[in-house]
Amino acid sequence: MSRRSTDRAAATLGCFAPWAAGAGPLRVVASSAWRGLVFGLALWVTGSAAEARDPRPGVMGTDDRRIVDVAEAPWPAIGQVNVARYRLKSWCTGTLIAPDRVMTAAHCVTDSWTGKLVPLHAIHFLTGVSGARWKEHAQPKCVVLPETRRRRAASPPRRPPKGHSLAWFADDFALLILDRPLKAQPVPVADGAGADGDPGPLHHAAFAGDRRYRLTAHRGCALKARTRDGLWLTDCDTYHAGSGGPVLVEQGDGYRLAAVMVGIAERRFTVAVPTAIWRDFAGHASCPKTKSGRH
Repeated sequence: MSRRSTDRAAATLGCFAPWAAGAGPLRVVASSAWRGLVFGLALWVTGSAAEARDPRPGVMGTDDRRIVDVAEAPWPAIGQVNVARYRLKSWCTGTLIAPDRVMTAAHCVTDSWTGKLVPLHAIHFLTGVSGARWKEHAQPKCVVLPETRRRRAASPPRRPPKGHSLAWFADDFALLILDRPLKAQPVPVADGAGADGDPGPLHHAAFAGDRRYRLTAHRGCALKARTRDGLWLTDCDTYHAGSGGPVLVEQGDGYRLAAVMVGIAERRFTVAVPTAIWRDFAGHASCPKTKSGRH
């Protein structure tokens, strides 16, 4: 969803007692109770000016994000997902999970009104971005969306949506299958991180809009609650263009991708889609075959 959607978020949330570390089991929240209170984090720019009505969306209190070195693992696998169309651009983040596969948020690569995919030639993935430099660039030969997203795009609404419930974000993920493999070391997908309880310390990274050419990370943030649809509500700091950015956990000898950041809930939580929802999807997705039988 575009940055313009911040105005459509409701002003009040009602009572909700978040879960805290050591306070017992994670609280489960009904997604329907949040209708109209959640917006995505893609940064959209129309014409030459970006709308900036909320100076710090996604920052939960003190800004705990810090610039990280894109040359040190696991940061080389995290890149910008940029969409460039005539008079319309959007910026997001994505994570390389295989040499030619990038996980990101579906709303980063679809039209905010119709839900249809933007043209493939308009999508760009860049790794190693630091200031004016970047390491590698690729474009998707296809983008794979969940079946539920494809069905909704087949019957788009007559008017732009005024808001979304949390449930709308439960399938807000997409896999970019690139036109060539990249050299950056991918981040493996986590195995069952936080499926039933506390996944431990989380680490969220993004090329956020307020520091677009520097990768920042909030290390040691936490899962605060889980919705009945399986979404994570976290206290990880983020910002516009953080959509699609990884939420990492430490497993074994390194970092693993545990969730994909997708939105903000009333500036009280950031919203992420965990691997429990999309792991099988990512493992089996492939580009559709053409009439000639080729991918």
